[in-house]
Amino acid sequence: MKDAYVYIKGRAVVKSYYDKVKEPLRRLEKSGRVKVYIGWIPHSKLPPLYRAADVFVRTSRHENFGLGAIEAMACGTPVVAPNTATLPEILGDATTLYIPGDPISLAEKIITLLTDRNFYDTVRSYQLARVQKTFNILYVAQNTQNPTLHS
Repeated sequence: MKDAYVYIKGRAVVKSYYDKVKEPLRRLEKSGRVKVYIGWIPHSKLPPLYRAADVFVRTSRHENFGLGAIEAMACGTPVVAPNTATLPEILGDATTLYIPGDPISLAEKIITLLTDRNFYDTVRSYQLARVQKTFNILYVAQNTQNPTLHS
């Protein structure tokens, strides 16, 4: 088993969320196999982290746009996210969407990705192709109508 790294990214981690995960994270760190980092990460350092990750997990139930998921997909890292807000539209299918608030559903998606190489490769290829097409600036520009301004 290789070492695991857990990054909880954000300028401000919600206290109620941190209170829920604090003790389990401490137990993981005491094992010596898991390293935890909580806090802000400069945007310039994110692409190498995305590429190094086996899985990007989004736990937020509220998303304005879902940029983190899009960035991870663009780096070739499979995304697991709650079936809520903009994330179903970003991921494009329900393969790695979990039931919000259901830790078993979340765990099943992550474990399946990490233990089934064919599934992992399929999800990675699909999500990478999806982000390259759907969120490509040329595609977006060609499919955006500019309203005619009337004075």
